[in-house]
Amino acid sequence: MTDTIDLVAPAPAVIPGVRVRVDGAELDVDRVARLTSVRVRREASAPAACALVFEDPVDPAALESALTPGAGLDVAVEGHAVPLFTGDVVVLDRAFRADGTVAMTARCQDAAHRLRGDSQLRAHVDVSLAELVRELAEPAGLSVAADAQGPRLPRLLRDGRSALEMLTRLTREAGLWWQVDAAGGTLRLFDGSGIGHEARAAYGDGLIEAVVTDSALAHRSGWRVVGWDPVTGEVSDGSADSGVDDPDARDAVRGGAVASGADELEALARGLAAEDGASARVVRAVVEGHPELGPGSVLRLAGLTPGATGDFVLLAADHVIDASGGYTCTVTSEPPAHLRALGPAGGRPPRGAMTLTAAQVLRVDDPEARGRVRVTLPAFDGLESEWLPVLALGAGEGKGLALQPDVGDSVLVAHEAGDPGRGVVLGGLRTSDGGEPGVGVVGGAVGAYGMRLPSGQSLRLSADGDALALANAAGSRVALTDTGVVVHAAGDLVLEAPGRLLRLRAGRIELERA
Repeated sequence: MTDTIDLVAPAPAVIPGVRVRVDGAELDVDRVARLTSVRVRREASAPAACALVFEDPVDPAALESALTPGAGLDVAVEGHAVPLFTGDVVVLDRAFRADGTVAMTARCQDAAHRLRGDSQLRAHVDVSLAELVRELAEPAGLSVAADAQGPRLPRLLRDGRSALEMLTRLTREAGLWWQVDAAGGTLRLFDGSGIGHEARAAYGDGLIEAVVTDSALAHRSGWRVVGWDPVTGEVSDGSADSGVDDPDARDAVRGGAVASGADELEALARGLAAEDGASARVVRAVVEGHPELGPGSVLRLAGLTPGATGDFVLLAADHVIDASGGYTCTVTSEPPAHLRALGPAGGRPPRGAMTLTAAQVLRVDDPEARGRVRVTLPAFDGLESEWLPVLALGAGEGKGLALQPDVGDSVLVAHEAGDPGRGVVLGGLRTSDGGEPGVGVVGGAVGAYGMRLPSGQSLRLSADGDALALANAAGSRVALTDTGVVVHAAGDLVLEAPGRLLRLRAGRIELERA
């Protein structure tokens, strides 16, 4: 159900009453603390920030004691049931001026800031995105509201980054935003459709000023994201329509993503498409203040030209209460550049950053006979690479182990991020276990090491005993064990030493017909 409010201008404009409570105790903001301005910034996928300025308080020491960093603080505006801000004091500035007056500024953030200090090494196994967000938010005392569970994550390892950084990165990669409600207790996930709260403003009546921008720079008909899963080796893709009304718009594509499956890629594609839709039509406006305005709110504008009138999902709101302007709110629907799903500059990493991708060998006939191969890149729609060198054990002039990948083999390529066609083949990727001596796992443990060629020759070294076997496809073999040596010939056996001595030494020699 959509909750709708009407933003109307007071007549005449006045400063509304503000109530501030610190750890549950109310401050006398007018006569004692002398609060002169309140600024609250609520931005999608970031903790809300609040700055309270107190000019020449009657008892600076008492105010200083009350506003100790770590104290809980909430701000309410007279006439509104919903609080403007709920959170913690994180910084207290004291200014001692030359004229003998003192000013204090309390800088506060909502409960999400506590996630900055939550750094762990931990595994999350088989969880949906919403379930993971609940686990991340719980230590900060936040419940989670999510309309959808999001993609399922088979296994995610926390590498020591803060819970706040992980929360923001994972939700943005899934095409979602987050915000903590003004009451300070619930973290809500939302997509490009908002959170179900609507505000209406007309030019001259609630809408003070606005800039509405239409841009063709982001006109894409949709997004397709192609990626691969290193665990399974599977390549998948996801796509979404951006809803841009432009017959000349074309699909954008992003390759080389690492994801556990199509669900993750589809979520990312939806987020990218939603960003394009939001960037194609942006509003920056100043409206009469209301505590419910924030990320995810839908602002419905009226009284403008037909092309500028319409609905906008807000992604940031700056609430200002002071003597010069009363209570106003500056809002925008533009996605912040540093929080885009692919990051700033379209997600292109810095020059020299390296990444990995799976590939399939296409050609081995290096025209320069340098042992290079050409590969196709399934996670980049099968594009063909340049001739790539192959990492080889002990490689050097006139030496090295020759185990060249062949046409059709799956390999792993290291390349500069953003240039997958130039790189180094690090080695092969096993796509199935064809039996020993391959993976060599027997009974849940490594039972053998070895080498095998497609033509059937094999070398097997036992991991749980003193045994070695060399064999070919025809069935001939040489086996060395701790009890003896067996030479078995599937064809004729010839022992020869032309012009040299052949010596057989044993305690007894037996010849049997077989």
